[in-house]
Amino acid sequence: MGVELIIGGALLASKAYEVTEQRKAADAADRAATENLALQERTATTNQAFQERKYAAEKQVADVSNIRAMRQSIRQARIQAATITNSAANAGGMGSSGLAGVTSSVGAQSAGNINFMMQNAQTNAAISADMIATGRAVGADTIATGYAIGDLNAYQRQSQLNAQVGSMVGSMAGTVFGAVGGPAALAKGIDTIFTKKTA
Repeated sequence: MGVELIIGGALLASKAYEVTEQRKAADAADRAATENLALQERTATTNQAFQERKYAAEKQVADVSNIRAMRQSIRQARIQAATITNSAANAGGMGSSGLAGVTSSVGAQSAGNINFMMQNAQTNAAISADMIATGRAVGADTIATGYAIGDLNAYQRQSQLNAQVGSMVGSMAGTVFGAVGGPAALAKGIDTIFTKKTA
């Protein structure tokens, strides 16, 4: 009977050591996962900042290009109006309704072109703002998902450790049960409880 208890104690000690080491490994894995998530968060933040700077630079290039196109359109309209006025003066049609109509048409077309360019600039600015907002939302969602997965992994490791502890307790109980006589001792104990003693 003493040998069984010694063997049971050794088995219990080895299981306890195994579970302790597995807990240490799980804690190390949790710390590594936390560091990995922090790294992902820093990377996402850096990428988002880069994208915002990129969109701002692209918008600035588009704005400069748009301003140049507007100036060119205005210049072309002025040249066209001056050419028409000069032709009318050479032909003796200064002050005619035809000259006024053509000059007015050139001005209206130029104004329409400039208005179109301004609308494009506003649309580009709105698209850049939407892209920045979308990038921020995707980055935040990615980080939140990473933390949720990390929590699930930690819960899974803890559940596995709890199952091992339960297995260790069951093994110890089996060892003790065997050491005290096993099924025969149990049957004897039940008989003692349910059998009436006669006086």
